[in-house]
Amino acid sequence: MGIFRFSLQHLSFMRYFFLLVLIVCVDLVCVDLRPLYAQGPSQKYLDMIGYEELLDLFNEYQMDPVAQERIILTYQKRAVAEGDTLKIARSYDRLARIFSPEKNIRYADSLISLTKNWDHITYPALGFILKGFEYGRLNNIRDQYEALNLALDEARGNSNISQQLYVLDLMIYLRATWGDVFKAIELQNSRHSILQSKNILSKIKESTREELHNKVPNIYNDNLISSYKSYVHCYVKSKNYRLAASYVDTIQQVISVNYSSDLLDEHRLWILDARTELAYWIQDYNLVLRNLKMISEMPEYDDFPRLKVNILLFGGLTHFELKNYDLSRFYLEKALDFYRAGEAGFFDSYDRLLYSGLSEIHSHFKNYDLRINFLNRLIEMDSISISNYKFIEPTFISNYETPRLLRSKEQTILKLQSANKRSYGLIGFTLVIVLLSSYLAWKYYREKVVYRRRYERLMDRSSEQINKTGISGKPNKESSSVSDEVIRDIQRKLEKFEERKDYLNANISLMDLAKKFNTNSSYLSRVLNSSKSKNFSQYLNELRIGHAVKQIKDDPVFRKYTIEAIALECGYNNSASFSRSFYKKTGLHPSYFINQVIKEKMV
Repeated sequence: MGIFRFSLQHLSFMRYFFLLVLIVCVDLVCVDLRPLYAQGPSQKYLDMIGYEELLDLFNEYQMDPVAQERIILTYQKRAVAEGDTLKIARSYDRLARIFSPEKNIRYADSLISLTKNWDHITYPALGFILKGFEYGRLNNIRDQYEALNLALDEARGNSNISQQLYVLDLMIYLRATWGDVFKAIELQNSRHSILQSKNILSKIKESTREELHNKVPNIYNDNLISSYKSYVHCYVKSKNYRLAASYVDTIQQVISVNYSSDLLDEHRLWILDARTELAYWIQDYNLVLRNLKMISEMPEYDDFPRLKVNILLFGGLTHFELKNYDLSRFYLEKALDFYRAGEAGFFDSYDRLLYSGLSEIHSHFKNYDLRINFLNRLIEMDSISISNYKFIEPTFISNYETPRLLRSKEQTILKLQSANKRSYGLIGFTLVIVLLSSYLAWKYYREKVVYRRRYERLMDRSSEQINKTGISGKPNKESSSVSDEVIRDIQRKLEKFEERKDYLNANISLMDLAKKFNTNSSYLSRVLNSSKSKNFSQYLNELRIGHAVKQIKDDPVFRKYTIEAIALECGYNNSASFSRSFYKKTGLHPSYFINQVIKEKMV
């Protein structure tokens, strides 16, 4: 739902950092606030105050990134001079929140690099959380999801339950939005079971600042509410509106019983907005309009720009269904203005609703050139959706509407051609887009079929078949200058070399191996060409890829390794050379093969 994006992933900076407060460890202590200066604190004042006072000032100036940078660089300079690595980490933690996404990611990487080997309740998990948020701001779902996965691993390793709950919340949203909603529900069930576990309040307390210990019950309730919101989001995505409505009622019950939090107003607005959207989906349009009027008159309305976009979007869609086309166009175009001004957050399926509505309303008013623009945007969104789905759920799904959109586009072009004969340039450009989109769609579908067949063939072959080298004791012309006794000796040593898996040594070379075999590189090379019909490099690569395939098939721990780690395990110096060799030998990318094996093992 539109409001879910506001409440979960697509948070404003203030909302985002409020949530981060809940996952920062106990050693981040705050003290009483200090007075502010009209143009920001002077450097002389910054040099006089203590570390905790600097962090307080940083929080006070959260709307002034220039002042924040000066404050935290003062903090960092002092920490570096004193060699205090924990405080240096805290400085990178803050610096990773105040700049552009690209610069924040670089600071988050510095934080991760500094703390990567720490056994600490907060770091390096918080570094990966910060990276995940910034990749979300860039609409880079792939890197965002990977960063969150790493954050979850670190949070679990350091038993930080608050970080685990927070990261799972975001991952559930991403999976429900871009992947298989039923798998998202399974992940949400796991998160909810954590909240229902024994001693959960004590676990939250352990991963919460000392100053917030008296608020642990509210922190728990906020996590519980976010859990119910995730259920609503998932069930709306799966079109189970009855269940979604029951969880909205549950949230209402939670905030009605001894609940006090800075988020109370937001939760109330969220509930009303959620009920409004559910009313739209079940076609109770009169209730939608009544609720929208009520929301727009609430004093908190102006504090939540994303809520305004929701109201405009569903108001426009509802008026379209009621055939109030002028009002529908007004609301939808106003929502588009918010979207273009950056008020709407990031791209997801609700932006698609907006462009789809605009396409339909301009079709009604016979604004065919504008309709084509919106259809182009929808086709682009389909490609983004397919790409994100391929990453999060690496199995094929056919619920995108590109073929229907292309047909609509062709029909619109014909109408435009009839209405305006001077638009041939636009039509030609559009036809190129149609052909290119059709080609890309065809290429994508073809690759999915080919990859699947390659995968099945690879799974049917044993590791011996994958790297079988066909040793033969018969010399050919190329090895005629080498005696039969030398050939057989080298062949026996090659068999031992393979049995001991010495090929996994990244530093092995033809010269080194020849020396180890008490022969020369020329003889060894000739025997390889004669007995195995390949050169030394090909021979090593096939053995290593065969080993990788077997380990991925048989070892669940190995499947959890990163591609970089697998490459190093198999004797490669970097993931790029391993991936090239793996694809050349199997016709598949290693990430695709790993994901397919994991999926089948789960089944």
